Amino acid sequence: MILVVEDCIADRLLLKHEVDRRFPDHRVEYAESLAAARAICDANEVTVGVVDNRLTDGNGLELV
Repeated sequence: MILVVEDCIADRLLLKHEVDRRFPDHRVEYAESLAAARAICDANEVTVGVVDNRLTDGNGLELV
């Protein structure tokens, strides 16, 4: 599964468009916060992550 973590809605929508277009056969989850991303990671095996560095609730690098 691909996980995209981005708190800015405009950037998240742009990433969603591109990731869905380029990887149509992959499952993709989108999170708007570090907490949401952690919940997704706890419940799923993430193979690729695209993570914003500065999130509203922490540093995205903490997730990596």
